Amino acid sequence: MKVKNILSNLFLILAAAALICAVVFVRTGNKNDHDRYFFNLKFFQTTTGSMEPYMKIKSAVVVKKADINDLVVGDVVCFVRADSAIAHRVIGITEEGLQTKGDNNQIVDEAIVKPDEVIGKCILVMNWVAVFLQNLETPMGIVKVVVLPVLALVSILLALSYLKMRKTAKEGNHEEKKQEKE
Repeated sequence: MKVKNILSNLFLILAAAALICAVVFVRTGNKNDHDRYFFNLKFFQTTTGSMEPYMKIKSAVVVKKADINDLVVGDVVCFVRADSAIAHRVIGITEEGLQTKGDNNQIVDEAIVKPDEVIGKCILVMNWVAVFLQNLETPMGIVKVVVLPVLALVSILLALSYLKMRKTAKEGNHEEKKQEKE
């Protein structure tokens, strides 16, 4: 039991430290700071539908730092264009750089992505974040995403507390009867 408590506390401390590091990392950078990585990873949120249905608007995207030589046709690359981060699919590789296109766009991107514009390769797309955020934009969505889970958690905690009190009372009654018999 003691080992379980130690591991639980250790996990809690590590989770809190990771959260603090992430918050400090995000807060100390600025919007156009594309050279900062957290363990060779960057985190973005999509703002357009150019990559739908692969990436929904407001999806969270994890980008791993990569060199232009690490990318192949078919990869989704994140690059800087006019101080904005853009994620498009690599459709060709030339001597000048990468030819890209958004999955939902009809035409190929005009400008070639140069090696110094590459931020990295998209390795994880979390479309559920977009659904979650879209739910928060409506009153019923707030009820579904915030109020109902909080009510469920409170109900579970109250039930556990009630069961613990009942068990303690039952043990107390058992001890009283045992002492009366003696």
